[in-house]
Amino acid sequence: PPRVVATWPYVFLTTLAAAAAIVTSWVVMLAGHAAGASFVLDDGGTPHVVQDVDVVVAIWPMVVGVLLAASLGRLRIWLLRTGQVVGGLLALLSVAGPMMAVTDSGTRIALALMHVVVGVAAVTALEAIRRRT
Repeated sequence: PPRVVATWPYVFLTTLAAAAAIVTSWVVMLAGHAAGASFVLDDGGTPHVVQDVDVVVAIWPMVVGVLLAASLGRLRIWLLRTGQVVGGLLALLSVAGPMMAVTDSGTRIALALMHVVVGVAAVTALEAIRRRT
């Protein structure tokens, strides 16, 4: 029979991972600004300045993905590992977006690093959930 994960622990762990990813991404933004990154992206000819709130909004796909993987992991434990692989790969693949953005190099590097931070948070959250099962 599948092992069951209690709901509150994985919601808590997901929230903790999201908060850690947000704070770490903000630190990356601060370092990027200090290094001269503009955080201005060309959005179809209109400049878009990446703000702190954009970091918070960008975390939602990770939260949904981790909670989905954790929920599926209640049915089959191996789905937690699958979620880790998929989450990590999606984060690494998403690095292509910032790297191809029309902006300065510092912004590209900082945004790419922020994508990696979110991937690490997702994999870590799912590992903590897996260990609790």
